[in-house]
Formats: sequence, structure tokens, C-alpha cells
Amino acid sequence: MRIRIRYSAPLPIDDPNFVVAFIRSDDVACCNFSIYLDGYSIPSLSGEGCIEVLTPPLKIVSESYSIHILVWDRDFHHMYCFHKGINFHVQHNLVSTHFGVFHEEGECLINGESARTASIKSAVAL
Repeated sequence: MRIRIRYSAPLPIDDPNFVVAFIRSDDVACCNFSIYLDGYSIPSLSGEGCIEVLTPPLKIVSESYSIHILVWDRDFHHMYCFHKGINFHVQHNLVSTHFGVFHEEGECLINGESARTASIKSAVAL
């Protein structure tokens, strides 16, 4: 998923740390992406501009979600801004909140051999 964040900073902000959080409808924080924790650095920000965050594939379960955008200092001590963004829904015929927050495939070996069967995998393909 690509998230475009347009910002307006009338005063300079040193080391801004943009955080994109995915919040389930029951207020469970499912995952988040942090500019700083993900290894990026913005030394200073002022004026208007746009930041894009490209997430890896989201494997969250079927449910409604909202995207929250937060701007913190690098050390998460001071929050400059919070914005509740759009809502979206993930739909799946099997994987629901009964499966937790997300579903990631694991690998199952029986006596060192893969136990994967194509018919089961296609029935629950995400």
C-alpha cells in the first residue's frame, strides 16, 4: 500500500518521525511504520511537501481499519501532530479476527518433507 502524506509545517521541525498506523475497528493497533524505526532520517522539515510510505504487503485479517498518521520527534517523546485518515475494509472468506491480527504463512515439515497440499493452499489463499 502506498500512503501519500501532504504536510504543512509553518515552523521548522527537527528530526520529524512520521508514523503510519493501521488501527482495527475495535481499536487494536495492528501494525505501524515509522520513518525513524524503519531506518530513514529527515534532518529538518519546513514549509509544504509530500512524504510517501510504501508498505510491504499487508496480511491483516478481514475487518475494517483506519489509517492514523502521527508526527513525533525521533525519540517518541513529543507528538507534533495526529491525523485520523481514511477507513478501509479487508475482506476474506475465512481469515477473520478469530485468527488474531494478521495471517502469515508458516512452513510445516513432516519427517523433513513439506506437508503442503495444493488443494488446501488454494482454498485459504490470501
